[in-house]
Amino acid sequence: LYAKTFAATGVSIGLVFSAFSVSRCLLGPLIGRLSDRIGRKRILMIGLASYTLASVLYAFAMSLWQLGMFRFVQGAAAAMVTPIAQAYIGDITPRGREGRTMNLFYSSMFLGMALGPLLGGGLSALWSYELAFYAMGILSTIALILVAATLPADHGRAEHGKSRPREIVPLRHVMKNDAVKAIAVYMATRGFWRQGFNTFYPLFAVASSGLGEASIGTVVSVYMLGGGLLQIPFGYLADRYP
Repeated sequence: LYAKTFAATGVSIGLVFSAFSVSRCLLGPLIGRLSDRIGRKRILMIGLASYTLASVLYAFAMSLWQLGMFRFVQGAAAAMVTPIAQAYIGDITPRGREGRTMNLFYSSMFLGMALGPLLGGGLSALWSYELAFYAMGILSTIALILVAATLPADHGRAEHGKSRPREIVPLRHVMKNDAVKAIAVYMATRGFWRQGFNTFYPLFAVASSGLGEASIGTVVSVYMLGGGLLQIPFGYLADRYP
């Protein structure tokens, strides 16, 4: 909806949203390798700081190409947050509890994604789009402070001169595993559908039903909340029936 204020076409909006995924896809493997070397916490903090910066920059966007550039920065920041947090959880989770622990993480993430559209839609409807982006920056800053203050420091191989307790397998070897290939295909198709929904549902809702920002935020929040609530029971099932 914000992109529509720049008279963007459907193709232009798709390109703006794709910038996020492109940067995350290109930089993800490099950032993951770097986190193995220097530690997860450092990368998480850099990512959250970058996320804060990208959030505030949205409020100052004056053109569509600037929105695309800020989305690219946000995608790079996301590559330093979600997958690195998952890797950190994998490092510290006891064997046999991987499913429930990881799905608890995803439940909290989906809860945030459910509250985000409500908050952003409400702020946009009552005040302005810019205020919604400022709120996103404030929340990212709070997350950065919490990570810095409470997350135990971990150490990469560069500091210890030896491998982590869990063996680090090169990516080219991991991708030879059939299960990993299947998961990669699933994630690609899921990402295609999800990004398409997130990009064009708001435009469709406005064009077909005349919904406002708050109403669209409510619909997206219900969708995210449903996904979050289902994470925990399926995590237990994954541990029970590996």
